[in-house]
Amino acid sequence: MERNIDIGDEVAMTATILMVRRSGRACVSIPSHSLPFAIEPPRKAKPGDKVAITGHVTRVDDEAGKVTVKISARVIVEIDTMTAHRKLQPSERQKPFRERWE
Repeated sequence: MERNIDIGDEVAMTATILMVRRSGRACVSIPSHSLPFAIEPPRKAKPGDKVAITGHVTRVDDEAGKVTVKISARVIVEIDTMTAHRKLQPSERQKPFRERWE
């Protein structure tokens, strides 16, 4: 299933809190990512709660259906487990950069 997700887009994923540590960090489970991931949880979070995690796409592999997302570390997840949050808007210049000083 092909999605319209490109490099630089901001995407959102839903994660489930596994445990909240005494240090204030929480271990979460991200769908299609095999390892637990640590985040700063919202206030009054408890195990079993769902939280939204946003990050930027750094790599897209359409053949395998996987995307690399930069959250605080790079996480590889399947395309189907995320939603496009905000598309990257390329800057629009009025003139090419070289022609400004000529």
